[in-house]
Amino acid sequence: MPAVDISAQFADLMPALGLGFVLGLLYDAVRILRLCLPLGKGFVFITDVLFVLVCSVSAFVLFLAVNDGRIRLYLVIAIVLGAVSYAFTFGELISSFAKRISSAFQKVFHVLLTPFRFLLGKIRGTGKRNADLSGKKFKKIQNKSKKLLQDEQEVLYNDSD
Repeated sequence: MPAVDISAQFADLMPALGLGFVLGLLYDAVRILRLCLPLGKGFVFITDVLFVLVCSVSAFVLFLAVNDGRIRLYLVIAIVLGAVSYAFTFGELISSFAKRISSAFQKVFHVLLTPFRFLLGKIRGTGKRNADLSGKKFKKIQNKSKKLLQDEQEVLYNDSD
């Protein structure tokens, strides 16, 4: 049975705490991005999947670098504790500013996207007008074709009496 070196485990613990802290910071950045760009559930799903992938890869690289690829429970707990410590310290400060930051970004995006919205509105208006006109034409053709077609029972030359 190998000897347990407490000082080596403690030295391995510090990078894990640091990684958790950085991942907490990254999650706040993703959260602010979500607040600034409310693009719906699909965007939230994609950002969550990307965040989980980044967390997984970074934890794997940490395990490779620190512990030769061996996964230890104390390292996983240290990563979680690092993220929790970030959330209760700097995360609180950033979340209080997040709404202000997101409203500022939304104003900037609104100003930048206004010409594109105007252009898109013009394109939609033209397309809708064309669709309405073509719909009316198809309706007239349909009504005219109903008048041209006659019922078999009422046609005189098909009467076999």
